[in-house]
Amino acid sequence: MKLSDLLDEAVKRAHTEIKSRAEEQGENAFLQDEAEQLDAANRLGIAAVRYFDMNRNRKSPYVFSYERMLDPKGNSAVYMFYAYARISRILEKAGIDMASIDVNEFKISHNAERELALKIVQFPDVIDAILDDLQLHQLTDYLWELCNTYTSFNRDCKVIGSPEMKSRLLLCEATRKVLLKSFFLLGFEPLERM
Repeated sequence: MKLSDLLDEAVKRAHTEIKSRAEEQGENAFLQDEAEQLDAANRLGIAAVRYFDMNRNRKSPYVFSYERMLDPKGNSAVYMFYAYARISRILEKAGIDMASIDVNEFKISHNAERELALKIVQFPDVIDAILDDLQLHQLTDYLWELCNTYTSFNRDCKVIGSPEMKSRLLLCEATRKVLLKSFFLLGFEPLERM
């Protein structure tokens, strides 16, 4: 199988999934327009293949699977894109210019906030480790941990309308920036909405 065929198939499967979700969500779907769906499928399908490939330790056996590549709940680009889109949506709903929030507003009052903050500050160490041994899967492993930590934070800590909103928005923005920088390093263009 040629690389172009593999990418085309991933894009086709991503498009089928996006179309199916849009039909399920009806008028509430973010990607209703066919052109938007195709653009999203192209970005997602290609990112899914690249992420899956980079997620493997180069010394480990390689088992190809479209299902694992496009798994929205597994260690995949799809999961990372959903986390990024979720954060973007929260920041959009908050309607606050992030630059206007004083960093002194940042306070940790919940264990999930602490766990997320600790995971965010590990990013430079992960990059240093990759530069030392050229094991790129360390970045995908870190992103998987970061997104799971963010998901726990999102589940346990209300952001919009909470007394801690500004502090939690700062955590969301820091997570978004780490994801965006990581996507850039991996060659992905994220989706703001999914």
